Amino acid sequence: MALPRPCIKQFLRKKDMLDELLQYHQEPEDGGFSDQVLQKINQPDRSRRWILWMNGAIGAAFGIAGATMLTQPLTELTDSLFSQSPPWLSAVLATAFLLLFTWFLNEGRE
Repeated sequence: MALPRPCIKQFLRKKDMLDELLQYHQEPEDGGFSDQVLQKINQPDRSRRWILWMNGAIGAAFGIAGATMLTQPLTELTDSLFSQSPPWLSAVLATAFLLLFTWFLNEGRE
Protein backbone atom coordinates (compact mmCIF):
# COMPACT_ATOMS: atom_id res chain seq x y z
CA MET A 1 0.00 0.00 0.00
CA ALA A 2 1.56 3.25 -1.11
CA LEU A 3 1.54 6.26 1.14
CA PRO A 4 0.10 9.46 -0.33
CA ARG A 5 2.71 11.93 -1.52
CA PRO A 6 2.54 15.28 0.21
CA CYS A 7 1.31 18.02 -1.98
CA ILE A 8 3.83 20.73 -2.82
CA LYS A 9 1.19 23.41 -2.21
CA GLN A 10 0.63 22.13 1.36
CA PHE A 11 4.36 22.14 1.97
CA LEU A 12 4.71 25.71 0.71
CA ARG A 13 1.75 26.82 2.81
CA LYS A 14 3.30 25.33 5.93
CA LYS A 15 6.65 26.91 5.08
CA ASP A 16 5.00 30.32 4.64
CA MET A 17 3.19 29.90 7.94
CA LEU A 18 6.46 28.97 9.70
CA ASP A 19 8.27 31.93 8.16
CA GLU A 20 5.46 34.21 9.34
CA LEU A 21 5.71 32.87 12.89
CA LEU A 22 9.48 33.17 12.97
CA GLN A 23 9.49 36.79 11.84
CA TYR A 24 7.98 37.74 15.23
CA HIS A 25 10.70 35.89 17.11
CA GLN A 26 12.60 38.12 19.53
CA GLU A 27 15.51 37.48 21.82
CA PRO A 28 14.14 36.61 25.29
CA GLU A 29 15.16 38.77 28.20
CA ASP A 30 17.50 36.99 30.56
CA GLY A 31 17.29 39.00 33.76
CA GLY A 32 20.52 37.41 35.05
CA PHE A 33 18.94 33.98 35.43
CA SER A 34 21.57 32.22 33.32
CA ASP A 35 24.40 33.86 35.24
CA GLN A 36 22.90 32.74 38.55
CA VAL A 37 22.50 29.17 37.33
CA LEU A 38 26.09 29.06 36.04
CA GLN A 39 27.36 30.49 39.31
CA LYS A 40 25.57 27.77 41.30
CA ILE A 41 26.91 25.11 38.96
CA ASN A 42 30.50 26.40 39.24
CA GLN A 43 30.38 26.84 43.02
CA PRO A 44 30.98 23.14 43.89
CA ASP A 45 33.84 23.05 41.37
CA ARG A 46 35.52 25.97 43.11
CA SER A 47 35.19 24.35 46.53
CA ARG A 48 36.51 21.02 45.18
CA ARG A 49 39.49 22.83 43.67
CA TRP A 50 40.16 24.60 46.97
CA ILE A 51 39.95 21.30 48.91
CA LEU A 52 42.30 19.62 46.43
CA TRP A 53 44.91 22.39 46.66
CA MET A 54 44.76 22.51 50.47
CA ASN A 55 45.14 18.72 50.79
CA GLY A 56 48.00 18.83 48.29
CA ALA A 57 49.74 21.54 50.33
CA ILE A 58 49.27 19.57 53.57
CA GLY A 59 50.63 16.44 51.88
CA ALA A 60 53.62 18.37 50.51
CA ALA A 61 54.35 19.77 53.98
CA PHE A 62 54.28 16.29 55.53
CA GLY A 63 56.44 14.97 52.67
CA ILE A 64 59.03 17.70 53.15
CA ALA A 65 59.03 17.17 56.92
CA GLY A 66 59.47 13.42 56.47
CA ALA A 67 62.22 13.89 53.91
CA THR A 68 64.16 16.20 56.21
CA MET A 69 63.85 13.70 59.08
CA LEU A 70 65.08 10.84 56.90
CA THR A 71 67.89 12.70 55.13
CA GLN A 72 70.62 11.84 57.59
CA PRO A 73 69.75 8.10 58.00
CA LEU A 74 69.38 7.71 54.22
CA THR A 75 72.69 9.44 53.57
CA GLU A 76 74.42 7.11 56.01
CA LEU A 77 72.72 4.08 54.44
CA THR A 78 73.58 4.99 50.85
CA ASP A 79 77.14 5.94 51.75
CA SER A 80 77.74 2.59 53.42
CA LEU A 81 75.96 0.69 50.63
CA PHE A 82 77.71 2.33 47.67
CA SER A 83 81.12 2.63 49.28
CA GLN A 84 81.35 -1.18 49.45
CA SER A 85 79.84 -1.88 46.01
CA PRO A 86 81.47 -1.61 42.60
CA PRO A 87 81.00 1.74 40.80
CA TRP A 88 78.99 0.24 37.94
CA LEU A 89 76.26 -0.90 40.35
CA SER A 90 75.04 2.64 40.96
CA ALA A 91 74.79 3.24 37.18
CA VAL A 92 72.79 0.01 36.73
CA LEU A 93 70.43 0.92 39.58
CA ALA A 94 69.92 4.45 38.24
CA THR A 95 69.21 3.12 34.74
CA ALA A 96 66.74 0.57 36.10
CA PHE A 97 64.97 3.29 38.08
CA LEU A 98 64.70 5.57 35.03
CA LEU A 99 63.35 2.75 32.87
CA LEU A 100 60.76 1.83 35.48
CA PHE A 101 59.78 5.50 35.86
CA THR A 102 59.31 6.01 32.11
CA TRP A 103 57.31 2.78 31.92
CA PHE A 104 54.93 4.09 34.62
CA LEU A 105 54.58 7.43 32.83
CA ASN A 106 53.75 5.82 29.48
CA GLU A 107 51.35 3.24 30.93
CA GLY A 108 48.16 5.28 30.39
CA ARG A 109 48.96 6.49 26.87
CA GLU A 110 48.19 3.24 25.09
